[in-house]
Amino acid sequence: MYLFPILVYRNIFLTFATFGMVNWARKIVEIFSTICSILVTILNFYWFKLILKGLKKMLQEKGILSKNEGDDYTQLEDYEVENYDEKEKH
Repeated sequence: MYLFPILVYRNIFLTFATFGMVNWARKIVEIFSTICSILVTILNFYWFKLILKGLKKMLQEKGILSKNEGDDYTQLEDYEVENYDEKEKH
């Protein structure tokens, strides 16, 4: 995971550096791979945010961390309820 954002940066850099030197098919592939790698990076950061939010909630429920008044777990709880209902149906 740590190297993936660095590789995305290198992909973007090489796409811009070689864009004028390659044919049209390779340009399309470069743009597509760059967009896909950026989207995967955004998705990874989103899931890590959810994982850390769930870990914080679990540690607060166990009493290891103190609960803050401003914490909002409604999105996380809604996601857990939706997935639990889908597991029950199978």
